[in-house]
Amino acid sequence: MENENTNQLDLRIGEHYHYRSQGFVIISIDGNKIQLRSLLQRKNICFQSYETLALAYRRGIFYKIQEAPLLAEVNKIIAALSTKVREQLDKRLEYVRRVLEKFEGSLPRQETTTFLAEIGKIIGDASPPGYTTIYNWVRTYLHAGENPTSLISMRVRKRKYRLTRQPEEIQEQINYNIELLYHSSTPCPVKAVIEAIEFSIEDLNSKRPISDQLQVPSRSTLRRIINEIDTFLTESHQLGHGAAIKNQRWSRVYRKLRRRLQRVECDTHVLDLIVVNEHGEVLGRPYLTIALDVYSRRVIGWDISLNPPSIEKTIRAIKMSLSSAYERNGLAEHYIVDNGAEFIAKKLQDCLRLLGAEITFCEPGEPNQKPFVERWFKTLTISLIHHMKGTTFSNILERGDYDSEKDAVFTLGQLSETFKDWLDTVYHSDFHRGLGTSPDIFWNTHTDNAFPPKRYSHEDLNRFFLSKRSALPANGRIGFQDLQWTGPAVAYLSTLKGNKDKLTLFYDPSELGTAWVCHPDTPDELFSIEAADPDYQIGLTMHMHKLIRKELQEKHSKFNYKDARNNRVRINLRLAAAKGKRARKQQARMAENGSYSPPLPLASTPSETNETFMIDPSKHLANSQVPGLSQVIGAKHDKHNGES
Repeated sequence: MENENTNQLDLRIGEHYHYRSQGFVIISIDGNKIQLRSLLQRKNICFQSYETLALAYRRGIFYKIQEAPLLAEVNKIIAALSTKVREQLDKRLEYVRRVLEKFEGSLPRQETTTFLAEIGKIIGDASPPGYTTIYNWVRTYLHAGENPTSLISMRVRKRKYRLTRQPEEIQEQINYNIELLYHSSTPCPVKAVIEAIEFSIEDLNSKRPISDQLQVPSRSTLRRIINEIDTFLTESHQLGHGAAIKNQRWSRVYRKLRRRLQRVECDTHVLDLIVVNEHGEVLGRPYLTIALDVYSRRVIGWDISLNPPSIEKTIRAIKMSLSSAYERNGLAEHYIVDNGAEFIAKKLQDCLRLLGAEITFCEPGEPNQKPFVERWFKTLTISLIHHMKGTTFSNILERGDYDSEKDAVFTLGQLSETFKDWLDTVYHSDFHRGLGTSPDIFWNTHTDNAFPPKRYSHEDLNRFFLSKRSALPANGRIGFQDLQWTGPAVAYLSTLKGNKDKLTLFYDPSELGTAWVCHPDTPDELFSIEAADPDYQIGLTMHMHKLIRKELQEKHSKFNYKDARNNRVRINLRLAAAKGKRARKQQARMAENGSYSPPLPLASTPSETNETFMIDPSKHLANSQVPGLSQVIGAKHDKHNGES
């Protein structure tokens, strides 16, 4: 509690405070060091000094929002009382209630003292309380509204760590050796740390007068001091921050859903499968991103590519889930997605909120925040991926002598077709134990014709995810970051009514060959404009353009389209001529997003016919058991800088 007279801060373990825009609970108080943990995000653990929190309290940015449980007086919890304390409480209650019943609040000294002796004989108490003691008990009992817990001893022993009981010089030696030998990624055994502490104190004593020697703590005391160190701190140094956070896991039970499209979980998973290009060369393991409707367990959107997890992949899956070109999908109320670059994440957030949906960005490495989609990936892996040629299985022991790269036959396109076939004919049609029927039938039987799902055309979806810039036209051209577009509309808008202001430019980061422009005063009059240098910009992605600009900047060269075209060709040729799986994978990624077009094979090059993969319902089943109630925690809305 806060002292109103001195404006000081009195902290208690278990109290809740508002600090740094969120709620925290005080976990421990170790001398001057206070440990705070977020009430919503288990990864948010911080340590502050008392002075820092006291200053924040005086500034009004650190204030209490909830008292400690039962005012942190565990000694007043009846169930926690020891037998001795409970007997003491019963005896005090007996005296107080008998005295109040006889004297009705007025306590004459002589009569009360005599009556206390009589009560002592009745209850077998050889040492009855004196007049002053019973007077204080009665007053406390009545002021507390006759609450029996008011008669429990108010003595509260605050935890005092053994380290703080040692002299300051010994504390310094203990802390130094713990930091040096124990709080390390390669920690020494506790026994070795204790020996080092003993030697350091003995060495310190050798330099001190005989009359001023320090007493070396016993080995058992030193071991207890080490064991009292906060586990999170120790694991942060020894195992790393991520592992320490993981071991502090806590979660809430997720409430049961009531309707379709109430919650959609989006996640990306690397598939246990090697894919090849058209020439049979190994490209690597692809990534699958899905949007899963938790209520019906239907996959309403997905994307397979060689691109690693990113917000861009999530956008592809969500756009598919919103498209009117597909059945059994639509706009959800709440999306749970991974975090990503600030520019793209904000675009996704703005688009979904514009459509009327909410979005939560998960913390990295938190599978419990998307439990259903995590379980779904396991179903896919067991039911389909591990039965396909080129599978890597889940680990080396499962793979054995199987050569995944040698047996790989599936291209990325064939994998997409096979996955779609399995999804439509097996998973969505097969019996699901968690639903009691198939996902498709469950979706159909829970359709509300009065409120059909919201879906959008391909053109509308593209409009939602275009990027916007304001740019100043010059000489009939408009652009930014060394990109330029031109057309009759640019000259027209730039001279409209003597206008010399910036125009509004819309562009697609994945295809910079075309853009759209309008005057800010007339946004409905949108014009299509083309690249000023089509040889450079057609098929160019923002990612590729940034690579080119970075290379020119490293050479301290001024950007011009001729050098940019040459660099683009050179980078493409370098990737095309590069050997090895990693380079081919990078080349395939660039070809996928339009930054690179692979050369056509020569007519004399024999083409290999890949084996067609057929879905076998008897083998590729989807009888998964997704938990009906899952555990999730609050999500963290951190974002990173960058556009890509």
